[in-house]
Amino acid sequence: MDLNGFTVFIIVVTYNSSNFIEKCLDSLNINGNKNCFFVIIDNNSADDTEDKICGFIKSYKIGESNFKFIRLKRNTGFAAAVNYAVFNFLIKEKPDISEKIKYLILINPDIIVEDNSISDLVKTFESGGAGNLAAAGKPVGVAGGLIYEYDRNEIQHAGGDFKSNLITYHMLNKMGQIYSVSYVTGALFATEFSLFKNLRGFDSGYRPAYFEELDYCFKVNKMGYIVAVNTEATARHYGAASVKKFSPEFFKYYHKNRIRCAIMHLSLAALFRKFLPAELKWLKNESTKEQYIYLLYSYFLNFLFLPYNLIIRFKNYLEFCKLASEKKF
Repeated sequence: MDLNGFTVFIIVVTYNSSNFIEKCLDSLNINGNKNCFFVIIDNNSADDTEDKICGFIKSYKIGESNFKFIRLKRNTGFAAAVNYAVFNFLIKEKPDISEKIKYLILINPDIIVEDNSISDLVKTFESGGAGNLAAAGKPVGVAGGLIYEYDRNEIQHAGGDFKSNLITYHMLNKMGQIYSVSYVTGALFATEFSLFKNLRGFDSGYRPAYFEELDYCFKVNKMGYIVAVNTEATARHYGAASVKKFSPEFFKYYHKNRIRCAIMHLSLAALFRKFLPAELKWLKNESTKEQYIYLLYSYFLNFLFLPYNLIIRFKNYLEFCKLASEKKF
């Protein structure tokens, strides 16, 4: 694989991923992709995920020159695990490697990456690589790929968008080869490494999962970058391997983090003029009864932590002002 001298840092966060992790690792061609440094970080899985990872390492004779397996003692959540791999491992323990890294790619353990997709993701950031996006005069800060269903040729994700109350949905039709979107899923997610560092990584308040990628894309947009999908980069995704979609656990985390994301990014005017009317309309016409208890839980929890989240929002604002003064965007 030719990445024109660029170095890529790839992270796979696992949690009870036993059924998928071996196929995911096999698709990454770890021994062949010498321009990439891989970290598999396990969030204290309760199944035999760790055993399967260790077995894979032994079977394929994977060395430490471009690979690290990290075991966490507790489930910190997706965002915190990614931050740990970047800031606690790579930057602190491998400073010589971290200085060479240009791009960060996140891959879910229930993803199968198809041929050349890693290099295609990287090309999205290159000068002129964004095709018709170049006319916008803005660089690409985040890139995703075209994701198909795990076992059939149906598009699962061709980019993401959201309603006024931040109910997210996946686009199911391609809009070209490379095009801008509101956000891309964290299942196959690439960003400039320097940008990730400047933004101090993901907001780990979105634990254990959901909305950390939308939060990051909001920040990237504010810094003048574009979020893009490159349909040449393809993968297959099972989806909801750790938390079953539309389960009570899913609704609990999804709505909690959805409302938190609104608090962190929407203006007071937008909250009252757009979010609240859209939320009431959604509750009346689209929400299901089984979600109500988790919605009440989410509203209450975000009300309880409102002062804390407003402090975080203010700190983020100060950080943006600092980055702007230093002309880092």
